[in-house]
Amino acid sequence: MNLQGTLQGANSVKGKIGIPSVRDGSSIKQYSSVYEFPNRGNVSALYIDVSSNASYRWDEENSKYFCVGRDYTEIKIISGGEA
Repeated sequence: MNLQGTLQGANSVKGKIGIPSVRDGSSIKQYSSVYEFPNRGNVSALYIDVSSNASYRWDEENSKYFCVGRDYTEIKIISGGEA
């Protein structure tokens, strides 16, 4: 993230907040299904599986896609405490 600006007195700030990944050639790619994703992804892209409404990122080190923002499918046990 990039933050640029100037202080104008004690009560105001003027400037811009930018997200470099949006401007550095990264992209958002939508596919009907995760099975339509490219065999090898791009670390600067966000991949959307429209059928399941899930987003994925490509991990180059592990050579696979990881789902981001939808980890409820990984939950195995929910403990209700002493209720």
